[in-house]
Amino acid sequence: MKRHEYLDFKNCRNRYTLDFMEGQLQQVIREKILSAAESPVPKLTRRDIAFPLIAGKAAAVIGMRRAGKTTFLHQIRGDLMAGGRSAEGLVYFNFEDERLGSFKAGSLHEIPEMHARLFPEAANGKVTLFLDEIQRVPGW
Repeated sequence: MKRHEYLDFKNCRNRYTLDFMEGQLQQVIREKILSAAESPVPKLTRRDIAFPLIAGKAAAVIGMRRAGKTTFLHQIRGDLMAGGRSAEGLVYFNFEDERLGSFKAGSLHEIPEMHARLFPEAANGKVTLFLDEIQRVPGW
């Protein structure tokens, strides 16, 4: 076998591995979006916090570890659903998942794109993303 033939095979194998990993990542994203849309909002202790939401702007919930940030995200999501928003338009996505170890900031677009494929009617309306543990994504 000539050297260039080996390199071509190696490059082909690397492309195949990359395609396979991207396919797995797409499947995990799909599964997480569907799971969140189908699961009821957890019954948790309500946080008495005033949090101004500005239309069209991102909001960040920051705080110490185990302070209740995730609980608060679920609370906001539940309040919006109680106000008439559909679960399909309120995308909760938790990055604390070992299957997302290869997820990079350049792939963040895949979440709303997958959501739009799964819920096209909801994607045409108002969609709110709840990105929990986003700091786990390098370069976010």
